[in-house]
Amino acid sequence: MKQTSRIKELTMEVMVGTFMFAVLLGLCIFTIVLSREKFFSAAFPFEVVFEDVMGLRSGDNVVIRGMIVGEIKELKLSDGGVLLRCETERPIRLREGFKIQIIASSILGGRYLQIDEGPVEGPEIPAGAEIRGTPPKELMNEAAEVVAEVRKALKEKQTLENLGDAVESIKLISARINSGEGTIGRLVNDPQLYDDARDVVNELKLSIRERGLLAKLENSAANLEEVTDKINRGEGTVGMLVNDDTLYNDAAAIVSDLRASIQQRQLLGNLEKSMANIEEITRKINQGEGTVARLVNDDDLYKEIQRTISDARAALDDLRETSPITTFSSVFFGAF
Repeated sequence: MKQTSRIKELTMEVMVGTFMFAVLLGLCIFTIVLSREKFFSAAFPFEVVFEDVMGLRSGDNVVIRGMIVGEIKELKLSDGGVLLRCETERPIRLREGFKIQIIASSILGGRYLQIDEGPVEGPEIPAGAEIRGTPPKELMNEAAEVVAEVRKALKEKQTLENLGDAVESIKLISARINSGEGTIGRLVNDPQLYDDARDVVNELKLSIRERGLLAKLENSAANLEEVTDKINRGEGTVGMLVNDDTLYNDAAAIVSDLRASIQQRQLLGNLEKSMANIEEITRKINQGEGTVARLVNDDDLYKEIQRTISDARAALDDLRETSPITTFSSVFFGAF
């Protein structure tokens, strides 16, 4: 009886011990997962110096090209600034042109260390060299500095005063427009322009309907479409000119014949004879030979024509002056 009771106690103790061991094992597993510690992987140390860490803390992430590769293990004040000791999953190989900076993950807080190892073709930084990070930039401080600079520039250049004057001018202009002053005020407030425009549109619609302008336009479009169809089919003279390549072939043949004539110097000889004749004619005209030469060189004919025109103008003036007297005489004597 005592032996059976002893066995039950041992069994209960084993079950309790097993349960406690399972709880402790699960707690260890969750602790490892939540802490993101990698106990069975190699860690590579990396150190960098900053003038100011801007609130960076131990345990913050180390990021390369947007990927978390390690974390900050220790921050220590030094003579040259703040020394950061990091551990990464792989060795960091910096090259000339590298950039290490502290980035704010959000406006509300949170920082991480971002590493840009530099261009691939650049020479590597020797091991043991002091690595310095880019001075961090606080977003809120920069925003405050920008606002201060803008305020200073506005005050120095009297921009605010000018802006106030512009607003006052706009206010006066809008008041005049609202009161109907000026052309713009009348356009905005007077409905007469709208009424006139509406009447014009209505009259235009009525005119189009009464005169059948829309139907004529439709007929013209249909006729134009029919003409283009005929041209595309090669009907008529224009259609043949557009679609038939005979005209092009004939033109090419004419050009070829013209080139052949020039090469045979027949056409060139005729042109030379014509130029010689023209030269002879112009020489005779310049020397005063013939009727054309006298017309060109003698100004007596011009004077006679001018005199005739003057006489004709004088005769017309006399006729105009005597016309009322003649008319009155005709009426007077016609009564008897």
